[in-house]
Amino acid sequence: MRKKLGGHAWFTLGALLTAWALLFGSTWWLVKHAESFKRLAGCGSDTMAPLVDRWAASFLEGKEATAIGYRGGGSQHGLGTYLYQEIDFFASSRELSAQERGIAKARGFEPVVFVVAWDGLAIVVHPSSPVESLTLDHVRRLFAGDMANWKAAGGHDEPVQCFARDKDSGTETFFAQRVLQGDAYAPATRHLATNVAIVEAVARTVGGIGFVGLEHAREARGAVKIVALAGHESEGSVLPAADTILSGAYPLARPLRLYTRGQPEGLLGDFVRFCRSEDGQRIAAEAGYLPEAALESF
Repeated sequence: MRKKLGGHAWFTLGALLTAWALLFGSTWWLVKHAESFKRLAGCGSDTMAPLVDRWAASFLEGKEATAIGYRGGGSQHGLGTYLYQEIDFFASSRELSAQERGIAKARGFEPVVFVVAWDGLAIVVHPSSPVESLTLDHVRRLFAGDMANWKAAGGHDEPVQCFARDKDSGTETFFAQRVLQGDAYAPATRHLATNVAIVEAVARTVGGIGFVGLEHAREARGAVKIVALAGHESEGSVLPAADTILSGAYPLARPLRLYTRGQPEGLLGDFVRFCRSEDGQRIAAEAGYLPEAALESF
């Protein structure tokens, strides 16, 4: 049986394990034979949750007594679980810091990372906005509060309302490092927990601006407008798309990663290989993400 709970697909066969899955708070595919089943547990990036859902569903086809669960909520939130609890894999839209790698080693394991897809961070505005393109400096000044009115960026004479991800998000970390570069957010910035929450907030707020993963922006096209970006004033602005992201023309491209606790073996190794396989990368492309062009075997 398949259910939709909290925006994710649940595949469940057996009330016994359903209760346990709900306690874990994640998306679980439970397939045949409730007893003696093999399972993997993952956590991390909200941006990657729809992709991990699809990979897991496809990987488990034809496999009995096997389950994969994934809990989103943000890369930073998932990082704590990865470092301090027994979790099989951690999905992240940002790279681990040297300090975080040091914590992992102190706890007895070596983080192993696999780039599994690429994504673009999309800047979205209210659909009524006449603004079609911005530079990264424009975006920085808007979110830092240096541009408090859209008129300064070629828009209507109306106040800017910024929506950003919360501090548990790898997307927020990437944006702060790549765009803000040390500047603080404008005091009126609203920090929200998910990509979906940001899309919904921008869609209902005239003068709104936010940043979300590309697939979330595409799904909301019409409710929000995706703005073309230029790295500098001297460069042409481009929309986030497969060609502009993989070529490096789009300035907010980022790799998406799976981290394991040491070299993955057994069921986990099979799952990671599947994600990076031709079939796994086809699923990534169909889901609106960009395939990793140079995959390495292990």
